[in-house]
Amino acid sequence: MSAVWAFLIAVLLLFCILATAAGLPGNYAMMAILPLFGWLTDFSWLSSRETAWLVGALLTGEVIEALAGMLGASRARASRRTKWWTLGGGILGGIIGSAIIPVIGSLAGLLAGVFLAAFISVWQERRDSRRAREVAWSAAVAQLIGTVTKLVIAV
Repeated sequence: MSAVWAFLIAVLLLFCILATAAGLPGNYAMMAILPLFGWLTDFSWLSSRETAWLVGALLTGEVIEALAGMLGASRARASRRTKWWTLGGGILGGIIGSAIIPVIGSLAGLLAGVFLAAFISVWQERRDSRRAREVAWSAAVAQLIGTVTKLVIAV
């Protein structure tokens, strides 16, 4: 493979990392690009084992981010219902945030969605705003940590 192709792949992967930082699906794009890069180079620059490890690490980052809010709610001893609400709230919040404010809106929407979903769920169960706030903060902070972890893995 020529140096030009290697440079183009490196630039493409850099854009994927920036997309991940912006809340876009850059990790998924990297999961497709890395095996393609290996195939184009007959796995001479990056072995099939190394490619599999990198794709596995990226997938692990996605799973960590997806489950982080649920783990935060779990740490605060929330109900199973609240844990699922945080997952759904994060997904919905990320979509709405991206539509309202491109780039940074997805992260803001994700965190707001996790917080609001956890708060509403606990409030409906217990009618205790202090407890609802505790669970919501725990879920939102865990979600932020999960998102940062995903970004660190991508880099």
